[in-house]
Amino acid sequence: MKKEKRKTVVKNTNKNVKDNNVILTIVSLTIFLLAAFFTVALAVKYYNLKNNNLNLDIDNDGWPDINIDTNGDKICDVNCDKDHDRIPDYNISYKNITMPFFNIDTNNDKYADTNLINMDLNMDGKCDINCDKDHDGWPETNISFQGSVAVLNIDTNNDGICDINCDPQGLKTATINIDIDKDKKPDINIDKNNDGIADINISYYKKYDKAVFNIDTDNDGKADFNLINQIEDNKCILNCDYNGDNVPDTNIDLTGQKVATLNIDVNDDKGPDINIDSNKDTIADLNIDIDNDNIPDINIDINGDNLADINIDIDKDKTADLNIDTNNDNIADTNLLNIDLDNDDICDLNCTTNYTTYKNIDLNQDKIPDMNIDINEDKILDANFDTNFDGIIDTNIMDTNLFYSNKKDVVINDEINTYKVKMFSSSDINYSKIIPGWESTREFSITNGSKDDAILAFKFNDIINEFTWDNRPYYSIYIDDKEVIKDARSGYTVNNGDIILNNIKVEKGTSKKVTFKFKFIETTNHKMDNNKLFYLRLDVVKQ
Repeated sequence: MKKEKRKTVVKNTNKNVKDNNVILTIVSLTIFLLAAFFTVALAVKYYNLKNNNLNLDIDNDGWPDINIDTNGDKICDVNCDKDHDRIPDYNISYKNITMPFFNIDTNNDKYADTNLINMDLNMDGKCDINCDKDHDGWPETNISFQGSVAVLNIDTNNDGICDINCDPQGLKTATINIDIDKDKKPDINIDKNNDGIADINISYYKKYDKAVFNIDTDNDGKADFNLINQIEDNKCILNCDYNGDNVPDTNIDLTGQKVATLNIDVNDDKGPDINIDSNKDTIADLNIDIDNDNIPDINIDINGDNLADINIDIDKDKTADLNIDTNNDNIADTNLLNIDLDNDDICDLNCTTNYTTYKNIDLNQDKIPDMNIDINEDKILDANFDTNFDGIIDTNIMDTNLFYSNKKDVVINDEINTYKVKMFSSSDINYSKIIPGWESTREFSITNGSKDDAILAFKFNDIINEFTWDNRPYYSIYIDDKEVIKDARSGYTVNNGDIILNNIKVEKGTSKKVTFKFKFIETTNHKMDNNKLFYLRLDVVKQ
């Protein structure tokens, strides 16, 4: 009996242990789930708090003002408010330009390091640089973008109001009360009544270095020369300002000679009709009247969209180049836009889609592009490029007549000293082919038809080489199938005119076969130069 009872006690004890383990497991799991729940809740709360604290619009204008995240990484980049008082502490912007200019944190420790706000340079207890007069965190006067010299919104009398070089529009450029001679007195766009609009010595739009209208010639604070809104017979005839910004809109006289030269209103509808300056650079660029008959001659806008439609003058020589109307019926007759020479549905000449930029421009109507040329068929302007659209070729100058010709061989005569040789056509240097393994061969003959033996040199010119130094194309030269130069490296524009081979003798009455072989080989970093532009011509020069 005792032995049996002992077994029962042991059995009951084991049962109790199992029950306790189950309870302990349940309690542990519950604690774990609660901890996980609160951890997630705290994380969500932190995430929401962090997100809600970014890109705050404190003035209800629909644009963020405080804690601006410019790159979407959930970290403040501009106007960072460290103490949550809705006043920026570091990386502070200038007006509406969302970039840090003041209290810049250079080491990402959330403390301002350079170009501080409210700097007292001479320790007299007064702000000298980047002065925040209304304590909103943004400086209003004596603005410096480098921390040493005030350049904008300068307060000369410490009254908290800009006196010279004022930027009321937040353009980071002085537009009102501009001090040209640095005598701390306004010279251009002087605002007499502090309404932010110039009253005397007014410039022409962004030409802030010169007074053009309402000029005060005797410094008495009153305009007395080339006045705005000059009235005759109850009608404005010169410098007519219709929108109240004190800058003339029509019949503009830039010299004060009582003659309108820009934005001339011919039909008295208060809008410009001829000599329209559409980009406000003091130069007429639309509906230009060349012969002063009040009828536009070049860059004529037919449909009123402020874009030239006919008689388009590209090179600014006051003659029509494209879409020329030869019979004055307002319809283009010659040198039309978007010409497809080979009927492949691809524009070859005078190509444009927006009437503001043009490609493969034919200036002399010879069906050969002269300006803004795409020579490797990548739809990018490559050669004879007018970079600033002033009608003058600036970069990558090339001889287009040679490029588009079928000229191959050279015949030496007694009169000419330099002979140009075409090295590539568009198909040779098509951008899709310019990868490692690209090769191009040009073969031609030199025949000496002069009365004497000729000693010649080879030079490369019109070089356009977009390759990096390590990946420059190679070239080899063969004369009568004999290799005379092997795997030389191509140069750049600065190498135009350099001799690559000299003392080439061609006896009178004889010929030599010349072969050039170009190639682009594979390197460890060749991919950076795939599809790049490479072009040049050869000059054969008498020595």
